[in-house]
Amino acid sequence: GRAGAGKTTTVREIAHTLRAHGLVALLAAATALAATMYENGTTLHALGKVPVDANEAGNYVIDLPPNGTMTPQRRALLAAADVIVVDEAHSLQRCYVEAFLFYLHSIGARCRVLFVGDVTQLIPVVAGVRDPASIMHTSFVESSFFARCERLRLTRPMRDAEDAAWAQMVQDLSLNQLRAIPNHRLNSAGERRRAVRLPVKTNTFAPDDVRAAITWVFGADVDEFVQPNGDYNAIVCNTHRRRRHYNNLVSTMRAERRGGAPTRRYRAFHKIQVPEGDEVHADEQLPFQEEDLLNATGTTDDNVPDGDLFFRVGDVALLACSLDRNAKLVKNARVEITHLERDTIQVRLHTGETYPIPRVLFKFKSGGNLFGAYQVVRRQFPLVLAYAVTAHKSQGQTFARCLFDARDPFYAHGQAHVVFSRVRTRNGFAAVVDDTCVTTDGHLIVANIVYSELLEKARA
Repeated sequence: GRAGAGKTTTVREIAHTLRAHGLVALLAAATALAATMYENGTTLHALGKVPVDANEAGNYVIDLPPNGTMTPQRRALLAAADVIVVDEAHSLQRCYVEAFLFYLHSIGARCRVLFVGDVTQLIPVVAGVRDPASIMHTSFVESSFFARCERLRLTRPMRDAEDAAWAQMVQDLSLNQLRAIPNHRLNSAGERRRAVRLPVKTNTFAPDDVRAAITWVFGADVDEFVQPNGDYNAIVCNTHRRRRHYNNLVSTMRAERRGGAPTRRYRAFHKIQVPEGDEVHADEQLPFQEEDLLNATGTTDDNVPDGDLFFRVGDVALLACSLDRNAKLVKNARVEITHLERDTIQVRLHTGETYPIPRVLFKFKSGGNLFGAYQVVRRQFPLVLAYAVTAHKSQGQTFARCLFDARDPFYAHGQAHVVFSRVRTRNGFAAVVDDTCVTTDGHLIVANIVYSELLEKARA
């Protein structure tokens, strides 16, 4: 079913009914955040002990130690399952899903596996894979297992049912049915990118009115992040650079509205991991000015917090890694900062529970020539400001109000559909635009990317 069709509610009802009849229903998802939507949910990697990386032979092996991390208890649980649900299956790489299914077969499991997802949304992101054919090859839709699946479709829109014209536009975007604008600069046959004019007008703001746009999405006090019904307000961007800019600007505006709310700076601790595997503290190996540069070093992975973090009480952030699945302190969970200490940061979940967050370790490759090919080990608080998120991070969420910066074009299959389906009506959507992404009569122009081959295989 497409975005907002009630997939989560349907899965919950299925699991509740099965368990009420004494059957074993195991619920998994592509991400830890999606798994928190279900009672006793977990990720597919955790449920099936699916390795993230292939072995030297290029295989993803699920096995008991020493060849794998499977346990006898987990193996018995999988063998006893009646139904296993895998949510957001289209976001998983096919190699992970196939390894899990092969393992179920090898242990004689007789369960049914229910894959839930929407092929019109974002598909797997694989480092170094850029051309459309290779990207599609990583999708579970390309698997022979998918070809043997029975299709069950949810067709009634629930999230955007209040605005029929908006719902139709979102569907037309997802199916690539809007007419392309001839000879537009955003058109690219090689990248499957088509410039399209959106038929439904939305609120728009010029670049000079960004502060007014932020006030529109977060309120006059720049403090309306969560609505009474649990929906969020958020800014959505297509680049990490733009995301960081908005997060810093919103934080600054909140401080201005609160009479200069105090900010606390948190500097990361670093090690440099040399090729031989030895580790040396950065402040012992590097002059102080180079340590400053290392703190300022960003990464292309938005899951790694910056070396310098600046927080205020009341800031909204995402967790950059999973800390406690039972407490729902999982990667990409949204939290509010309630107290700032030197060694811990107190946060509150949307459920009201508060928890202390410690510093944790992150590893990434350094950029530029300063540290060569060395790996940087950063010890920092796993928090990233979340007033603004990327389109990929917004998938699966519902926003009461969404501000989208349309100046950076979409670059992946399903991105446009994901962004415009986050809200229920056009009144909850606004965009920051310039002359390159809006018509003279006020209609948005977006670069829509849809891999039609995947849609056709999903319908077959």
